[in-house]
Amino acid sequence: MDSPRLSAELLLAHAGRLRRLDILVRPELELEEDQVETFRDLVRRRGHGEPVAYLVGHKEFYGRDFQVGPDVLVPRPETELVIDLCKEIAAFHAKWRIADICAGSGNLGVTLCCEFPGFQCLMADVSLPALQMARRNARRLGVADRAFVSQQGFASALGYGTLDLAVCNPPYISPAEYSSLSREIVQFEPKIALHGGREGLELPWRAVGSIASRLRPGGYMILETGRDQARRIASRMSRSESCWDNVRVHLDLRGDDRFVSAQRVW
Repeated sequence: MDSPRLSAELLLAHAGRLRRLDILVRPELELEEDQVETFRDLVRRRGHGEPVAYLVGHKEFYGRDFQVGPDVLVPRPETELVIDLCKEIAAFHAKWRIADICAGSGNLGVTLCCEFPGFQCLMADVSLPALQMARRNARRLGVADRAFVSQQGFASALGYGTLDLAVCNPPYISPAEYSSLSREIVQFEPKIALHGGREGLELPWRAVGSIASRLRPGGYMILETGRDQARRIASRMSRSESCWDNVRVHLDLRGDDRFVSAQRVW
């Protein structure tokens, strides 16, 4: 397993209903017998590849705790950069209508509502269990009055020209890349949220097309892509007949091309 010590500490803290800090600074603590059995079961499941986030039922994203489960992807640290890019575009008190397309756990849409008090967000996904998780996270983090859910493919049910901003983390893994992923991902995370069609580009490009008509002129889109996809998508969006302008590629934490931002001009 990756990071075995961290996994063990997190699972031990969960089994003992403790903080990870307690595990580190209070070695004299002892678990009750039922907690020991819970810990052993968690270790066994982790040994078979089940993600720690699914075992403990939550994952931190942008400093907040999100409920997660096998119906949604585990939020990745690199996706936090979408929030940073939004902060470069929108003023803190902007009263924008936004959408989180392919919302999953709602980590993007809910976080944006937490960070921008004037945002109203529609979180869209084809998966009803994912939307139920997103709704729970909106309630837990106090933004349920501004973050709503809708079951739909991409932005297909949204009104034309109604959005100021759309963020999207679509499925973008190609069949060849999917076969090489770790068993932790392949066996446990939902394939529907990963498989991007032929070459991994089919669904990201469908997402771009769906979002384009839902943005108002001057509205923004931020798209997460696979490591080898951002420049190809940006190049296609920059063609003269396209409705996009200010198309930019952004790097992730490892320096790979990962995100595309753009502004609709007509």
